[in-house]
Amino acid sequence: MKISGNHLELQNRLRLKTERITNDHKVKMKTCSEFVQLKSQAGSGSYFRIVELYISIGTSEQLVIDFQTDEKDASIANRLGNDLTSMVKNKIKSL
Repeated sequence: MKISGNHLELQNRLRLKTERITNDHKVKMKTCSEFVQLKSQAGSGSYFRIVELYISIGTSEQLVIDFQTDEKDASIANRLGNDLTSMVKNKIKSL
């Protein structure tokens, strides 16, 4: 992700998307915990914290960043997500 001038550049794998960005865009963070069960061993699995950052205008949302950590590191993941959200919000406000 890169914000330069009034443009947001998102690179997702091999696809590059450029979108014009204004002060009307909002930044949202969504978190959830997910349990992944192992098929080979019944009753065993792991919990993961998933953090996603979206930029939205109106009803349209664009995923900007997403990452996952072990559930034991959930508070660190939430803090990182909050820091990234505030950085992107500050960058949008400065446009």
